[in-house]
Amino acid sequence: MATTMKHPVTRQMRLFLDPADVDRFDEEYISLFNLSRWTKRGSRALKIDLATRSIHPVLEETGVITIYRRTDLI
Repeated sequence: MATTMKHPVTRQMRLFLDPADVDRFDEEYISLFNLSRWTKRGSRALKIDLATRSIHPVLEETGVITIYRRTDLI
């Protein structure tokens, strides 16, 4: 869960994520960038290969991030 609090240095209100939620997200999802590094394949070729196998991202912001569900990759 995210909590809005004052940043201890800047004193501006910021959104802080619970580390357990971040870990849970990391267990369930993987970015195309990290998947590409793990498989030692180019991200563009990997994305095309996944699409030909009907594996599509659960979140895609073109030029920003592409996220896949890990269970879809098994």
